[in-house]
Amino acid sequence: MKNKLLIITILVLIYSLIPQLGGKTYAQGVSVGIYPPIMQMDTTAPTNANADFYLQNQSQESVDFNIIVKPFRPNNNIDGEIELVDNIASFPDPLFVNRVKVLSEGEAIKSLSIGPKQTEKLVLEVTLPPNQIKGDYYFTVLFVSSPKSLIKTNSTLTQTSIGMNVLLTVGPKGKTEGLISKFDTPFFVNTGPIAFKVQITNKSGHYIAPTGEIIVKNMLGNEKGKVKLMPVNILSNSSRYIPDLSQADPDSSEYKKIEDIILKQDLPVAVFNQRFLLGIYTATLNIALNENGPSFRKTITFIAFPITYLLSIFIILGIITFIILRVRRKIN
Repeated sequence: MKNKLLIITILVLIYSLIPQLGGKTYAQGVSVGIYPPIMQMDTTAPTNANADFYLQNQSQESVDFNIIVKPFRPNNNIDGEIELVDNIASFPDPLFVNRVKVLSEGEAIKSLSIGPKQTEKLVLEVTLPPNQIKGDYYFTVLFVSSPKSLIKTNSTLTQTSIGMNVLLTVGPKGKTEGLISKFDTPFFVNTGPIAFKVQITNKSGHYIAPTGEIIVKNMLGNEKGKVKLMPVNILSNSSRYIPDLSQADPDSSEYKKIEDIILKQDLPVAVFNQRFLLGIYTATLNIALNENGPSFRKTITFIAFPITYLLSIFIILGIITFIILRVRRKIN
C-alpha cells in the first residue's frame, strides 16, 4: 500500500513539475464596417486630392449617420494609439478640417442613411490651396449614428460610431530620419517564447512605415528562427513599439500560441515563439524606416537556461532513485 501511494505521489510530482508543451464595430445588433480603415494620401498643393472608400451596413436595419471630421495626434503611451483633438484651434491649421469633404455621387454630404446589408461608395476630397503648409495632417472621418430608442418604455439610447483615419502628407517630403530607440529582452531567460521590445522613433516631418525582422542565432552562429515585424505607421516626431506579424490576426493559431506571453506585457512586443532554448543566443534587428531607407541594425545577446526543466528532471530522478533503494533494501 505504501509503494502504491509512493507511485501515485511520483506521478503527481511529474505532472506538476514538468511544464505543458505545447475595421468593424458592433452595438446592440448594429454592425458597420469601413474600408479602408486607414487611408494614406501623398500629394502637393495646390490640388483637390480625392480617394474612394466604402461604408458598409452589415445589420438588419437601416442606420442614419452624421459625418464629423476631427484631427488626431499620437498619445503619450507610445503604443500606437491616437487621441482626437477637440480643440481645433490647437491644430497647426485650424481651417484645414473645413477643406475636407465627403462626397456621395459627386455631392458634398454631412449625413447619410444606409439600408440593411448595403454598401455605400463614398469619396474623400481634400482641397489644398497654393499656400498650404508642407507637412503631415492627421484626421479621422467619423460616422456617428443617430441615437435610437432601444425600448419604447424608457429613454435608453445607443449610438454606433466608426471612423477612418487619414494620413495626409503635403509634399514634397523631407528627409526620412529616425532611429532604433529600444531593442531589448531580459539578459537571462528560463525558457521561451522570448518577448522582444522594439521601439522606433520617427524624427521626420512625415509618417513612416518601417519594415523589418529579428534574426535569432545560437552560439555557433546557426540561425534558429526569424520574427517578422508587423507593418505599422509611425506618425511624425513620435515613437512606437512594434509587435510581430503573427499578432495581426488575433484569431489565428499562431497568435493563440503566444497569447499568454502578450497578455503579460504592459507594452507591445515581438515574440520569438520557440519554447526550449539552451545556451547563448544573439538577436539582430534589421529595420528600414521606409522603402528607400534609411536602414538600421542592432544586435543584443541573451542567455537561455531552462532551470525549471532541469529541476524537474533532478527531482524525478531523485524520487526514482529513492524508490529503487527502498525496493532493494526490502529484497535484501
